[in-house]
Amino acid sequence: MPDLPHTPQGDSTAIPDDEEALARWVMEEYAAEQRLEELQAASLLALRELRRNLPPGDEPGTFVEDHPGLSGWLEGGDGARVQ
Repeated sequence: MPDLPHTPQGDSTAIPDDEEALARWVMEEYAAEQRLEELQAASLLALRELRRNLPPGDEPGTFVEDHPGLSGWLEGGDGARVQ
């Protein structure tokens, strides 16, 4: 097992560069995850607003409804074939 980096003898608060890089990466990943959650929430709200503003009878269909010729090739979430 390789030796782990150690702090300099004179400074007990110094953090090795690889630990700083790891901490920076963790914080960047956390920030990106938070941003993704914000974007997903905003997208969901926008989709709900769009659906609410559709004229009556103009609701979007499902893929199977929009492509009836392909329905025999598709499977439902439970593994059953969609007919």
